[in-house]
Amino acid sequence: WYQRRVRECLLELIKKERLVLSQIVQISINTTFLQKYSSCMETFVSSKTGCTVSDTTRARDLYGLKMFVKVKEEAKTRIHAKLMEKIDEFFELSRYNWMTTEAREYPSDYMNDLLNYLKNTFKTFTQLEHHVAIGSCEAAGNHISQKLYDIFVDPSITQMTRVALDILDQDVIAYEGFALDSPVAGVSEIKLLIPIQSLRNLINLIKQGEYDKYIAEYQPGQRAKTVNPEVLASILERFLPKDRQRFSFKAFTQNKNEKEMTQLLETVIKKLRSLEHAGNNEGSSTPTLLARKLSRTNLNF
Repeated sequence: WYQRRVRECLLELIKKERLVLSQIVQISINTTFLQKYSSCMETFVSSKTGCTVSDTTRARDLYGLKMFVKVKEEAKTRIHAKLMEKIDEFFELSRYNWMTTEAREYPSDYMNDLLNYLKNTFKTFTQLEHHVAIGSCEAAGNHISQKLYDIFVDPSITQMTRVALDILDQDVIAYEGFALDSPVAGVSEIKLLIPIQSLRNLINLIKQGEYDKYIAEYQPGQRAKTVNPEVLASILERFLPKDRQRFSFKAFTQNKNEKEMTQLLETVIKKLRSLEHAGNNEGSSTPTLLARKLSRTNLNF
């Protein structure tokens, strides 16, 4: 009976909204020890109350393992939820100026603060069960990657400078460095990097401008493994000159003919949009004229 009472108290406590992440982590650690030594605890309580203990040590151990499973699962869920909430708080501080022309070669303040927070937080996870600590780290990586991707592909962004793209890239590079630094012992670097790969591929393709190669190799059935052409087209449209644009398109063309570059970029965008609905054969056959132009003119920003 006492184990059921302890479990009920722990479940009631762990669901309190006022608890911070460190408190939930500690409850999870304590529950693991209670589960491990449940038979000793039962013997102690029985000696004080006179209640009969389970018939065998094996039975007591199995009963203790079963009793605290629900508490540990709830703790794991709450740890993940609190961690995601904290990450969201940092992203609320992100301020990307997509029209900026002020270059910098370091990550945004919010990204530095977020990654430092995670590094310090994961240090307190050393006594958590290994799968819980690793799962939390991987969940954090997935969440950060998705937040960065969503920021970049936000349809409300209609214009962008190369400098703004570089600034976002610095934040992605900072996360990639964090992932390679093994923030939790035993966590797979690959599992932390895979979620950011879609954004990394998209940024690299825009900066390198190898659209001829992308169009030639694109296969609709492999969409999940590559950059989505519709997304790429939408991003490239941000770099087209507009009447209300307050910066010169020549900054991106590096003294090449602006009109020709604009027409070529529009052609690329049109072709990218056609890939979305094309079959495998059509999607892999790039028009000769476009291929030649792209090979002569590197449309990287």
